[in-house]
Amino acid sequence: MRYAILIVILLVGFTPKAKSQALAWELFEVATYYFMSWEELSVQAEVKPSITNSFFSFGARGGHTNRDESFTGGMSFYYSQDNHHGIIPEGGRFTNYHIGAYFEKKFRITRDQKLYLSIPFTFALGESIAKTVLPTSHQSRSTYGYFEPELLLNYGLSDDVQVHMGPGYRITSGSRTYGLNDQSLSGLSFQVGLRFGNFTSY
Repeated sequence: MRYAILIVILLVGFTPKAKSQALAWELFEVATYYFMSWEELSVQAEVKPSITNSFFSFGARGGHTNRDESFTGGMSFYYSQDNHHGIIPEGGRFTNYHIGAYFEKKFRITRDQKLYLSIPFTFALGESIAKTVLPTSHQSRSTYGYFEPELLLNYGLSDDVQVHMGPGYRITSGSRTYGLNDQSLSGLSFQVGLRFGNFTSY
């Protein structure tokens, strides 16, 4: 299946197109090749519960593992949206996203161990955006640094799929967006997701 997708990408990539379209397509091809080279992919939802906000985040992260698969490292992508923040006026919306790198240590004896703990660390740059009527003294968007360690309980559903869940703690620095300052974005979180890869023994 992977080779069939790559062949289709190559065929479409060689069709005539404008310069701007060609550049966009080349970037898409590079990204596709990179993502398809990942040995492991996690897709997860995350919530940061608190009294004043309830940000729900959705993201993906994946990359490559070492020989015994006790370590994984790669890229992380997240997007979140909040329509129920205590500060936001009626009809407004807060969003934020980040892109960065992650590193995960897995505590297991064998590659196909069904139940094990892992600790991922995410380092990223993000942007927080307020889509509402703002006072002139407030910023509508700003860039922030992001760090989040997690403690995940992983369980194998099959040789190719695992489910994971657990708490984390977000630390952000630099967000000055109206209603989306560091205090709003930082704090305890909880995530649940699916991990895809080859989890069979050698």
